[in-house]
Amino acid sequence: MRRVMLVAMARKLAMTLWRYVETGLVPEGLTMPAKAAATG
Repeated sequence: MRRVMLVAMARKLAMTLWRYVETGLVPEGLTMPAKAAATG
């Protein structure tokens, strides 16, 4: 059961990162540090 949950979370993270890379769409609820926001 634990392994299934881990794989599901990893898959969700991978999909979110892919969406960000492809479209530049920042995930809802994400807060970036001021330093990263200024340079990115």
